[in-house]
Amino acid sequence: MKNTLSTFFTKFLVPKYFWGIGILLLLFSFLSGKSGFIRQFKLYSENKKLQRDIAIEKAKQKWLENELDSLKNDMARLKKEAYKNGYGKEDEIIILFR
Repeated sequence: MKNTLSTFFTKFLVPKYFWGIGILLLLFSFLSGKSGFIRQFKLYSENKKLQRDIAIEKAKQKWLENELDSLKNDMARLKKEAYKNGYGKEDEIIILFR
């Protein structure tokens, strides 16, 4: 038994195999797992998508704030919107086409 075990160690556990096994283990750990390259790339892509979504939502918020400000402070705009929705002055006749 001792002879077979020592033969195994001398044949298969030589330094050139250690390098190969080590490189395979490093490659495997680099590519997979929670902090592997593939997972990191997916997280990076998801982060970029979320950053784009945030920028779009901020632009929408800015536009809505401008619309609100315009409706609160611009009388010509308020009058235009009122006419569009069927409102008018007391002495006007409004005909709506729908």
